[in-house]
Amino acid sequence: VEKQARTVAVDVDFADPAEAHGMLVGYSTDVEIVLATRAEVLRVPTGALREGGKVLVVEGDTLVERTLRTGVANWEFTEVVSGLAAGERI
Repeated sequence: VEKQARTVAVDVDFADPAEAHGMLVGYSTDVEIVLATRAEVLRVPTGALREGGKVLVVEGDTLVERTLRTGVANWEFTEVVSGLAAGERI
């Protein structure tokens, strides 16, 4: 790990060399490492979460702040373990 740039070198072997067509030595990429996945769960856009796992929930004509218990998350979505029901609007 290169501490200042926060990078790590990784060697990749392609099972099918044709998949590497057009790639050159020294290319860089961003990689997302998936440590866990869950299917069929309630999730919200990660960008909708406020500090402390809070969201604004629509209740009638009012926005009410509510704290969620969250689970698996990535840049796009965050799993909701409790604090919000399916169909509620945030």
